[in-house]
Parts: sequence; C-alpha cells; structure tokens
Amino acid sequence: MDLNSFLNTLSNISQSIAKFLFASKWSIWIIILIVVIYFIWKGLENAEKKRFDTEELGEEK
Repeated sequence: MDLNSFLNTLSNISQSIAKFLFASKWSIWIIILIVVIYFIWKGLENAEKKRFDTEELGEEK
C-alpha cells in the first residue's frame, strides 16, 4: 500500500469518526465528561503542589 492510499484511508476513517461523534446524541456528554475529568485532574495536580510546598515550608522551620 503506497503513501497516498494510506493517507486517503486515514482521512476516510477520521471523517467517519467525526461524523459519528457529531451525529451521536451522546457526543455532548462525552465531551463534557472529558472536560470535567481534565479539570479534576488539574485540580488534583495543583493540590499536590500546594501540599508539597507546605510540607517543605514546615521542614525549614
């Protein structure tokens, strides 16, 4: 299989995935879920950084 047909196949697959996502009524809930998980992940990372910062300050005293 040459590069051109591979790229065409890849393009067709990505287009069908995009059509499925935008046609599906669940797509909005999947997107919302991903965004919520992202913000929870970032919140946990920031909480860990603050905890480590306060532990380091406590050790310096």
